Amino acid sequence: MTRFKFVFVAILTTFSLIACSQNNEETENNEVTEKLDQVEEDLQGELDRDLSAELLEEEHVKSGYVEDNDSIIKMEIEMEKDTESETKDQLKQKYHEKLKEKYPGKNLRITVR
Repeated sequence: MTRFKFVFVAILTTFSLIACSQNNEETENNEVTEKLDQVEEDLQGELDRDLSAELLEEEHVKSGYVEDNDSIIKMEIEMEKDTESETKDQLKQKYHEKLKEKYPGKNLRITVR
């Protein structure tokens, strides 16, 4: 009976160690993935930070950002409710030219709300 207990405890210990080892690997992989995602976001944000800051200084702009998604440059602009459509069109044209200069050869998508 004592030998059985010893073998049983040894088997349980082995399985526990294997499970802990696999769990630690998954945790480390998840942490590395999260760090890589954060670095990618930081680099992407760095690329567009200046233009986004300039956009937010524009008159009638409530919020906005510029995002670089591989071959597409996406710009979202939210204007104040009472802003005239002519003003929106002028702002869209202005930033279309700036984006075309800064990112030649990339597709541009500008949304003004």
